[in-house]
Amino acid sequence: MRWAISKLQLQGTAPRPLGKNDSCPLVAHEPEANELIEQINLALTSEAHRVVSVCGIAGVGKSFLVKTLFNDPQSPAWKFMMNGWVNAPHPFDIVDMCMSIYGFTSDGRIEHYPPAEGEDIVLSWWDLLELRQWLLVIDDLGSMENWDVIKANLISRATKSCIIVITRDESVARHCATSDDAVCILKGLEADKAHCLFEEVIKDLRQKNKATKDAGTSNPDPNMMEDASFIINKCGKLPKLIVALANCFDKAPNILQEMRLNANFMYELKTNKGLDSFRDVFTTIYSSYQTCPHRLKKCIFYLSLFTQSTIIRRSRLVRRWIAESYCEGLDSNSKVEYTEKLLDNIATLGIIDKPPQTSSSVAGCMRGTACHVNSLFLDYIISQETKENIFLPLEVTVLQGQCSLNIQRAGQHLAIGSSWKGDKFVLDSLDFSRLRSLTVVREWRSFFISHRMRVLRVLDLEETNVNDNDVEKMLVHLLCLKFLSLRRCTKLQTLDIRHTCIDKVPVGISKLLQLQYIRAGTSVALMDEEPSTTRRSRRNIKGFLSAIEGHVHLESLSLQLHMDEDLEWLDKFTTPRNLQRLKMKVHVEKFQHWSCLKVLGQIRRLQVLCLHLKADQDVELQFCDTLDGAAWSTPNQFCELKVLEIACSSNLQVKFADRDMKLLEQLKVRSLDGSSLNFSGLKHTSSLKHVWLKGSFDDTLMQELLQKIAQHPNRPTLKMDEPRSS
Repeated sequence: MRWAISKLQLQGTAPRPLGKNDSCPLVAHEPEANELIEQINLALTSEAHRVVSVCGIAGVGKSFLVKTLFNDPQSPAWKFMMNGWVNAPHPFDIVDMCMSIYGFTSDGRIEHYPPAEGEDIVLSWWDLLELRQWLLVIDDLGSMENWDVIKANLISRATKSCIIVITRDESVARHCATSDDAVCILKGLEADKAHCLFEEVIKDLRQKNKATKDAGTSNPDPNMMEDASFIINKCGKLPKLIVALANCFDKAPNILQEMRLNANFMYELKTNKGLDSFRDVFTTIYSSYQTCPHRLKKCIFYLSLFTQSTIIRRSRLVRRWIAESYCEGLDSNSKVEYTEKLLDNIATLGIIDKPPQTSSSVAGCMRGTACHVNSLFLDYIISQETKENIFLPLEVTVLQGQCSLNIQRAGQHLAIGSSWKGDKFVLDSLDFSRLRSLTVVREWRSFFISHRMRVLRVLDLEETNVNDNDVEKMLVHLLCLKFLSLRRCTKLQTLDIRHTCIDKVPVGISKLLQLQYIRAGTSVALMDEEPSTTRRSRRNIKGFLSAIEGHVHLESLSLQLHMDEDLEWLDKFTTPRNLQRLKMKVHVEKFQHWSCLKVLGQIRRLQVLCLHLKADQDVELQFCDTLDGAAWSTPNQFCELKVLEIACSSNLQVKFADRDMKLLEQLKVRSLDGSSLNFSGLKHTSSLKHVWLKGSFDDTLMQELLQKIAQHPNRPTLKMDEPRSS
């Protein structure tokens, strides 16, 4: 093993590889370690240089993972002629970086390459990386621009060296890496792995103590471990902090010290000498926070409103922040995109987890994912800001447990936890003149709403026991409301929000199982007459289409149409211009060439189209620029469509055109009653990545389809979901 400790510790700028006293079993990131080894092996056999990126939040173990490979003689890292390590300087300077590179030879020697008199150090390293096959690690790289400078000055086309870039920013990692599969993303630990890591470190430390001082035991004390489990859950999933805590526990004289650590966790993290190895992570996080723009700081403080759960839907935050005017943009789409970027920036800081980017993350699907708040980093930032600043980015008040307010106003944002033991007298004493948002967790009481909340914009009542009378009271007093969330308010039966300032009703309202009546908007009701005849049904649907025509903010629309002679009336459908998702479920008698596809193809921002068809004859869908020899008037139909889903009860033929659906990534087809299926022009969907088939299909048909997929220029994957046997 090449420890090379003594020399490295004497050098101020040299990195220190793992030493014999460093104890951290690689329980946390074994899959990522195997992935990194595979990438290094690829670099050894490659005829060109290879760049591998390792990214993750501060404290997650990025540098430790790479250093572990440096110290393992069985690692492919030892097969390179030279290994090098350098910490990217801040502020970045290519000359300073080259002056700081240290090389490690296979026999454990450390080589430093100071420039000769008059020699260009950058040019010297260009030659070194080209002449020898190096494994060079660049730790703590800060930006894409820094990498562009490194690439332009150090990496020649002829070099076969491998470069590992360690960074906290996923976008930087992807920019540097040779390909997407060369990006290794380290996540925080799940609860079981965190406990496993803690126990392994404790056991290892106490075995060493037993061997050297005949003290301690080889197994952790069950009573101490029970108390430790509460502390582990506060560690923000970070291996570095878990290891530091394990070392602290090992030195704790009794369980009382551990109980004190649990009760005053944040204070102990800042002051306990046994945890000083983790404080550089806090310093990094807080310094990054201080460089954030004021609007982003407000969003970070906003997260402290969600006190009783660290799991928050992204869409919930997005819609709340739009209602709070934290976003920029002229239309709904640009506002959502801007708010999503705010969330991504917070994720880069490590305060929330960034959801994985997959091919299905299109058309707003990303907004349906949940994000996990790292309460450890959030609490530290808030505690530091409260300590150092008089004026905070946001006024947030949280009521829970036995706490009471010692101020005369609630500020801008108020959250009431389910454990709060206060009463009406406390709330009546507060000034609500500036209150913009109210978040109530589970336990709802009627006095939470006051006529003094005149400027309230956001009312979040998810999972509360609110009833009809409460909602009626809200909508009388809260005339400036822009966001109302009633998810899982199971007792609600009636919702009437006509003639109010409410801009959005959450999609989750469909889960209010006892809801019997809903009135919204200011237009004429669509179902004033019973749709008992085809004529009345047509009159209703035409009235509906006319009513939504001017809704420029409408993004998602679902239509379910009963028996009709044909769908000719749909040819005159003027769709809202910002519609992104359309789902149509129709039962039609006559179904020839469906000319209304021309209308749907002209929805410029449509990204998801779901068609569920029940017809009494074969169906032919022509996503094509010609219909019976006549050209469509508008070229480039379905220009932004990414997901196409078709379910059909009869034989189905789908035709694709050469100029259309260039961005289509997912094609889902379901056979409802054993119908046959035929694709024509599938090769024209140049971006196609996935094809899903559900139902029973003929073997001959499947062979033809497999052949078409194999011949597709993008080689999409095929997934079959056969119906379950009864």
